[in-house]
Amino acid sequence: MTSFSVLFWLNKSRTKNNKPAIYLRVSVGGKRAELSTYQYVIPALWNASAQCVKGNSEEAQAINRQLLTLKANLHKHYSHLVTSGSIVTVQSVKNSFAGITEHSRTLCEAIDFHNRRFAEKVKAGMKSGRTLKRFEITKEKVIAFLKAHFHVSDKPLSEIRFSFAPDFEHFLTTAQEIGSNTAMKYVKILKQMLKLAVDQGWLVVSPLSGFKVAMKNRNGSGLQWMKLCPCTTKS
Repeated sequence: MTSFSVLFWLNKSRTKNNKPAIYLRVSVGGKRAELSTYQYVIPALWNASAQCVKGNSEEAQAINRQLLTLKANLHKHYSHLVTSGSIVTVQSVKNSFAGITEHSRTLCEAIDFHNRRFAEKVKAGMKSGRTLKRFEITKEKVIAFLKAHFHVSDKPLSEIRFSFAPDFEHFLTTAQEIGSNTAMKYVKILKQMLKLAVDQGWLVVSPLSGFKVAMKNRNGSGLQWMKLCPCTTKS
């Protein structure tokens, strides 16, 4: 897990009524960002080691409560980003804390990005149009599955789980009556698309990375494992 810390300090270059401002410094993975707490205190009352204002006055207690609340909220936003599978940076924590939401990429957006890139290579004569057609059909199959299984036509990448792969394969072989090997090929293509989403920084790790694409031998006597390989040659 990425290191995370919050430190309060006096910024003597920012004052109000001759009192320096209390700033907070949030650190994520060694990168820092600073924010004002909009609290001010005379230097003699600031306890740097304890990260609080000295004394039992109402003002000191009010400031200390505010600092504890700010620290707790920062930890909450950091934990939310971690558990949601988002890319955690000092900027993303700062944005989340400030209420600035970043656009959440969706599964169909990732597929469209993958297919658009591949189409550019087809136009340049580097890839096959037949392969692009298979990618476009894969998107159609994914949307059909989303509508049948989740009753939606798209889904945020952050909500895709490992179970998506076996459930997708089951849908293809049962609801759409597609052969097992063909269904697995669609799953393989989808894994490739999500790998590109990871490369773009839209996912920390692909939720389907651990799913093994098993193909039946032509004689139907067993399974062989297909390794996911990027399409680097013309198909």
